[in-house]
Amino acid sequence: MPKLSELRRGTTKLTAFFRLGDHEVELNLEVALDRFVESELNERFARAKTNEELREILADIIVGWDLTDDDGEPLPVTPETLAELPLPIVRDLWVLIGEHLTSERLGERRRPAGGS
Repeated sequence: MPKLSELRRGTTKLTAFFRLGDHEVELNLEVALDRFVESELNERFARAKTNEELREILADIIVGWDLTDDDGEPLPVTPETLAELPLPIVRDLWVLIGEHLTSERLGERRRPAGGS
């Protein structure tokens, strides 16, 4: 029987930093880009006509994060949760993932979240 850790080997940890007023907020993400074929992802982007469709793609890419509600309860990564985030934060998540993809294509390695 497979272990969850074995199934998640194809994930990458990334950290997003957001300046909110006078302080910085850190959001740790786990993304699974290896489960997509590039042509499939390109096709989904080409078909996406609405922000909702783009949030669905983003929710498929982000498989985990440390975002919580105001009571400290973990929030699921869903298009609905992403819709609750301010647009600049969602945009920055796309930028972070795009930068990661670009660095992977160029053969660079970014330091994963948590300093590993």
